[in-house]
Amino acid sequence: LLVNCTQLADLPTVLPAFLTAAGSARTSLTCGLFPHTGHSDPVRGWQTHAIGAEDFAQTMKTTVDDHPQLRLLGSCCGSTPEWTALLAAELHPDANARARGFAELDQLLGRPSPAP
Repeated sequence: LLVNCTQLADLPTVLPAFLTAAGSARTSLTCGLFPHTGHSDPVRGWQTHAIGAEDFAQTMKTTVDDHPQLRLLGSCCGSTPEWTALLAAELHPDANARARGFAELDQLLGRPSPAP
């Protein structure tokens, strides 16, 4: 179950209700977050990058630290491969952390993990 294409500024309101509802649905529900990188400005209209890629990655890391039920993370509109790479580096800063992340993903998908 994903929160997708929402503003980072809305997450403090959205996530508690989302995670409560997901937790009450069934305990094994996998939750994720894929916010977009912009926001709507009443004067200038849609702003594609309301936050820089590094700040986005740090905000997402703080968010997942605060809400460990979020197990799938990414980004939506306005992001680029650079944003995804910075997010991955923030969440999994070394080879061991990346290996643990891939093993968890394999488990979520019901795939056998590769032999070490």
